Amino acid sequence: MSIEDRPGGLSEERFLEQLQNCFTQLANESKKKFPHVKEACETGIIRVRNVLAAKNKNESTLKQLLINESGQFMEPFFIGCDTRCAKLIQVSLSSIQKMILYKCLNEQAAQNTINCLWNLMENGLEEVKLLQTITLLLTTNEIVIGDQLARTISMCFRLHYSKNITVSNTASATIRQSITVMLERIPEQADYRLSSLPSELDPARLFDVTPIGDGDCCRYVPLNLDTNTLDAFNLMQDLIQIINGEKTFWLRTNIEIDKSFCLELLD
Repeated sequence: MSIEDRPGGLSEERFLEQLQNCFTQLANESKKKFPHVKEACETGIIRVRNVLAAKNKNESTLKQLLINESGQFMEPFFIGCDTRCAKLIQVSLSSIQKMILYKCLNEQAAQNTINCLWNLMENGLEEVKLLQTITLLLTTNEIVIGDQLARTISMCFRLHYSKNITVSNTASATIRQSITVMLERIPEQADYRLSSLPSELDPARLFDVTPIGDGDCCRYVPLNLDTNTLDAFNLMQDLIQIINGEKTFWLRTNIEIDKSFCLELLD
């Protein structure tokens, strides 16, 4: 793979240099008031050096080594966000975005990133940058699926009703882009034939039916959809639930979502 073909046009060594600079910047910003962040960054710098050393001992690429340890590499940035200090959060989110853009997250690192963003949302911190991070997370890879994807889009819906017009508009745009991404993930020739169903499944039973609440309402989920198609189905089902004045099944929202907005999304 040529340097130009790599994410961001960076060589692996150059990216590690940038990552080390991120740790150094965060450490310098935090050394007075947040020594634990500084210590985490120093550990991160050691990890960078260890990855470079490991590359010389085996045939794994630096990129693969980064992916394998992405959760540990990103931990100082998560800790930086937990301080609720605006400057540290900005530096940390910028660093997280670099990791996302270089496509070196594994599933656990992606989940930890979503947890971090969720905490920022609940505390009303750096909401625009948070939404920008969500956009990168969903558009650069397909590792965020299922419940984690539901949490991610739920954040956008909640921020759509922010009193800050910039945050609200950014969230609206992020929701629309997320839906586009979800639909693009659906296989072009998705196979829904009965022959694709598990052998032990009754072919006449195409849906998993789950009673909701007192049993007056049921949720119907197709049993033979691939993960990406099922995610899209779950979102569309929830949008219809909102339009009908019912509770969502998949999205995690504790706010009243405007029905007209959902109609626009379905249009």
